[in-house]
Amino acid sequence: MPAALLLLAAALGGLTEDELQRVLAGETPVRSETFTSKSGRSAGRAVGAIVVDRPAAAVFAVLARYEDKAEYMPRLERVTVLEKSDTQVRAIMEVDVTLRTVRYTGLFTVDEPSWTVSWTLDPATSADEQGIAETEGQWQAFQIEPERTLLVYWTYVDSGRAVPKAIEGYLTTRSLPDLLAAVKRRVESGGAWSKD
Repeated sequence: MPAALLLLAAALGGLTEDELQRVLAGETPVRSETFTSKSGRSAGRAVGAIVVDRPAAAVFAVLARYEDKAEYMPRLERVTVLEKSDTQVRAIMEVDVTLRTVRYTGLFTVDEPSWTVSWTLDPATSADEQGIAETEGQWQAFQIEPERTLLVYWTYVDSGRAVPKAIEGYLTTRSLPDLLAAVKRRVESGGAWSKD
């Protein structure tokens, strides 16, 4: 991928030029940033990236499959797929957040042409049934060479609890390198690697 297109891809994924250079050098840059959520509240969002030594289509195939995510994603204990189509997955996610397990129903949009998977809370599930107040995020793959893919991830989670945003942001960015490394291992192993 030419340098100008690579910079454009990084910008579209939310990376700075410095983060792009670091990820291409083999690092896993992560950061937390402040933004305004859809509900109008000031919030923290985590952003990270990693290079996966496989084509973007292979990376996307792993990200778009929900049935086996608990096998390799850190802190994810269980996934129950409720509905699935070519472009959307509705699933219950159960996540270990250290002192307890949080359960929420997410709506995941799968866009193969752009190699993007994005999510929000499922609007059809009542707020009382959700274990968190709000979430949104995205995985996006950019093919940089035939066997190399830049994978960019960002997420925002509002636990709905009285946890300072700085602490929520710290916990998110602290766990992000492990998540990115787990996805890389899963893809590069052809789906064989698991966290257990």
